[in-house]
Amino acid sequence: NGARMNAFKKSFGCNAVRGLEKIEQVVLSKSRNSVVLKCANSQEFVIPAELLRAFSPAANSASAAFKKSSNAQGYVAPAGKSSVQIYRATPVGNYGVQLWFDDLHSDGIFTWPFLLDLAKQKRLYMRKYISALRAQNQSRHRRRSKR
Repeated sequence: NGARMNAFKKSFGCNAVRGLEKIEQVVLSKSRNSVVLKCANSQEFVIPAELLRAFSPAANSASAAFKKSSNAQGYVAPAGKSSVQIYRATPVGNYGVQLWFDDLHSDGIFTWPFLLDLAKQKRLYMRKYISALRAQNQSRHRRRSKR
């Protein structure tokens, strides 16, 4: 589908302000495995699709509580998402962006402040995510089916 192919190559501007940062543009990478936030102060932040998927702010997701806690209690980390891709991004007013992942997940809106927080603290979020997976005896990688 040609329209779908163009969706991840395009970028859109926004006027999100948090502190001194102003996100001016959100760009999906050509490989569809990350989002780039371009700020007015020339800073750029790259957020991997796996991390975005792991902390999707869906209403039924326990990730909101997990983001604020120091442990993984109550958070069910999505396993097998190391190669997840984003195939669509749509701005939602001045509020944020909605992402569609190739595992068919599209619930939740990523607010501009949350995207900046995720971008700036991605190592911390990734450590929490991996710790939760280990506690659940799960992996970031898809399990191969036995044939």
